[in-house]
Amino acid sequence: MHPQAHTHDERSAVTDGASTSELENRTHSGDEDSIGEELSWRLDPKISFSDWTIVVTPVGGKSTSSTEYHVHKNIIAVGPRRSKYFSAMLRSSSLLSEHLDSTSKISLDAKAAATFPLMLSYMYSPPNTPLELSTQYAAPLRFLASYFDVRSLLHDVNEFIRKDLTCRTAPIYIAEGDSFQDEKLIDFAVRVCSENIEGIYIGLVAALPPHLLLQVVKSPKLRCKSTWLSKIISEFCRNQPESIDGDILRELTGADLMPEIIEEEAIFLLKMCADHGLDDDEEGSLKRRCINTFASMWKEELAKPLSVSMLGIKDNRQELENNETMSSVSSSSRASALRTREKRASSKQSHNTSLRASSDRGSFVGQHFFAVYKSLPPTVQVELLESALCCAMKDVDTLHQSKENEINRLHGECKAKSAFKVVEKSKLPQR
Repeated sequence: MHPQAHTHDERSAVTDGASTSELENRTHSGDEDSIGEELSWRLDPKISFSDWTIVVTPVGGKSTSSTEYHVHKNIIAVGPRRSKYFSAMLRSSSLLSEHLDSTSKISLDAKAAATFPLMLSYMYSPPNTPLELSTQYAAPLRFLASYFDVRSLLHDVNEFIRKDLTCRTAPIYIAEGDSFQDEKLIDFAVRVCSENIEGIYIGLVAALPPHLLLQVVKSPKLRCKSTWLSKIISEFCRNQPESIDGDILRELTGADLMPEIIEEEAIFLLKMCADHGLDDDEEGSLKRRCINTFASMWKEELAKPLSVSMLGIKDNRQELENNETMSSVSSSSRASALRTREKRASSKQSHNTSLRASSDRGSFVGQHFFAVYKSLPPTVQVELLESALCCAMKDVDTLHQSKENEINRLHGECKAKSAFKVVEKSKLPQR
């Protein structure tokens, strides 16, 4: 009998000593547990019989460590979710270096390299499996789908972006599209952002690089009030001071884009003009627009903070004078003078405190603006004060004219009433 042959009785004897569960455990023990799993690039290459390796090296990120993916040629080069890139390479001449060790070595942008597993998972999944995606991976996956020519993936990613690209996500897609030099994605996102810019969180728009922000604000689709745009540009200047120079500031704040400046940002943008040499004085320049806007608020933003500041200066000066006086009088006279001074100081302090409290309540932000005003070059301070004085004079003239008109109206009413009484009296029968 052949040494491997067994009779029926012998085979029965082999199984008599083991239960069914024990036999099942023996059959599925060890690495062979994975054999029944769905084919995947994540499996051990020895178990899945991987016949190709893709080595991806990230470029431009914190890590430069390569990652190996053990794949299967029949998956990446054949079928509805195949890559035409790999299909063409695998069908090419066997003299290519890749065929010598069955390995493709690819360098990718760090974001694309991190997204590469998503593309492989898509290629390994059944044809009708929906694509699971989020905003942060959409642009890099679109790049990979285009680069490796996975047509079905590109279609599915584009469908996701069409639904996901809203005013909330538009700035993200603009920046991501720029990372991958995806002009079509940038154009689409810029249009959505420009049309809905007033509904987008300012910080997201202000975080865009200068060349991308310029595309947004110069888009023919831009729908944004001039004053709101001035808030965006101001926030951009605060967030990215190292990205600002005179040319960029001039382009972002042209009179055609931003004819009006919001009041709360006028002094800040005026400071930016001074810092970056935009000292043009012609009508319509950013400097002139800022001065005109801030000067129109002369009462709240200049007069009140200035009056509070002057109160402090006068208090200090009076204190010095009193100390000098006290040092030159006798002790008895000094005591009397101290009591008198305390009464006056208490009364004056109460009055000044009331003034300061009123100013604080009415113009807390104005004091901050006044501090920025004091940091401006002296020549700009003078220009601003001159413009504020002109605005104050116009306001006073307007007020006087309004009062004069009211007086004339009341006088006219009085004359009309008097004339009416005379007429009514003349109509009475004579006795």
